[in-house]
Amino acid sequence: MRFHDREQAGRDLAEALCRQLGGVPPDPLVLALPPGGVPVGAAVATVLGAQFDVLVARLVRAPDSPEVPVGALLPGTPPQWQEHALRTMGLTKQRLAGEVADGRAEVDRCEALYREDRPFPRVRGRTVILVGDGLATGVVARAALCRLREQRPARLIMAAPVSAARATAAVQPVADELVCPHRSWYLRDVGDWYEDFHPPSDREVLDAMATVPAAS
Repeated sequence: MRFHDREQAGRDLAEALCRQLGGVPPDPLVLALPPGGVPVGAAVATVLGAQFDVLVARLVRAPDSPEVPVGALLPGTPPQWQEHALRTMGLTKQRLAGEVADGRAEVDRCEALYREDRPFPRVRGRTVILVGDGLATGVVARAALCRLREQRPARLIMAAPVSAARATAAVQPVADELVCPHRSWYLRDVGDWYEDFHPPSDREVLDAMATVPAAS
C-alpha cells in the first residue's frame, strides 16, 4: 500500500486512532513533528476536532555517516544522545559540537517561525497525540515523547502512518499507546510508502497549521 500524500495518510491515521482508542478522546491535543509530520497532524486534528500545534525536533547525525542518527535536539534542552551509537561510531560529544550547533540553529529558526511567541500548549492532564509522517528509527519521536512525559499528560499517544520494527521498539516503552496502521519489519525509507513525499516548505507548514485551531 502507498499513500498518495501526507494529507491522505493523516486521514487514514485519524481513522486508525478512532478505532484503536474507541472514539475521540476528551480534550485532545495533536502535536506534529515538523516539517513532514505537520500535514499529517493537521489532517488528524481536523478529523478529531482537536487543537493543534508543533513540537520542533531535529536529528543529530554522524558526520561521516549521515544515515546514522546519534542524538536528537529539542528546543531549550540539552541533546538526547544515542549512547550506543556514539560508542559504535567511535564519536565523542565534543566531536559533534558543530553538528549540534547547526542543528540547534535550525531548531531555533523553526521554533520562531512556526510558533512565533505562543507559549507551548498545555499538556498536563490532556490526551496528547504526537504525530509524524513515519518512523524509521524512532530517535526523534522517542526524545519528543520523553519531553512530553515530563509535563504529565493524562495519556500520551504516538501516531504515525508507518513504522519500522526498530522504531516501534524505541517508542513503545515511552508512549502509553502506539497507533500505527502499517508496521514494517524492514523500512528502508518512509518515502517508499508515499507517492508524493516532497519535503514540505516553510510556507506549506504554515499553511497546514492555519487550517486547524491553534492549541492553548
